[in-house]
Amino acid sequence: MAPRLSDAGHEMMKAMIHSGATTKQIAQAIPCDPRTVRKTKARYRLLRSSSFHSIE
Repeated sequence: MAPRLSDAGHEMMKAMIHSGATTKQIAQAIPCDPRTVRKTKARYRLLRSSSFHSIE
């Protein structure tokens, strides 16, 4: 089983995703498997689309 990403790795990945880096660039910079990056991108898209808006 592959080791888990550190907190710093997660933060770096999140910053690179928001800056528009490609999956390959992120995977090489962290380093991690490109599959990990794709799954994380999908998770961020899901969380962003399901955010709650307050009703006033």
